[in-house]
Amino acid sequence: MRRRACLAIVVAALLGGCAGEAPALEGTPEIAKACTVRPCRCLSENVPFFFIRESAPVQWREDGDAYCPTGFVLVLRDEK
Repeated sequence: MRRRACLAIVVAALLGGCAGEAPALEGTPEIAKACTVRPCRCLSENVPFFFIRESAPVQWREDGDAYCPTGFVLVLRDEK
């Protein structure tokens, strides 16, 4: 019984660590402007949560908006 309780705690901690990776602005047009004042990155789209998402460099349009290559989505970086 103890082993199951420990396993449940470990699984909950691991899943909780993955939560919050995607900010609310992910994939929205507003993030292109937000990246001018906050650090952003491009992460691969449609990847299951248990895989590590690939990254790509953020690109910039002439009007100052940030964007990502095809297959990637713009996300805000964690401020630590």
